[in-house]
Amino acid sequence: MSEKPRIFINPKSGSIRISGDVDFIDADGVVIRSESNVKLCGCGHSKDKPYCDGSHKEFRQEKNPDQDGQG
Repeated sequence: MSEKPRIFINPKSGSIRISGDVDFIDADGVVIRSESNVKLCGCGHSKDKPYCDGSHKEFRQEKNPDQDGQG
């Protein structure tokens, strides 16, 4: 791993973007996968958990239909 990852949590959608290299580790501490620049689901609506698939956009529109998808 070269650079310390940076984490941004979107306050509107809850999505979690990690810039940089990330190791995914199982319960035994074994690295099972390494990825760069991942976006994780924070809203609970993704069909591709733990990754964000943009489902929060549709949920937000259903919750606030008069906002024209803004927000």
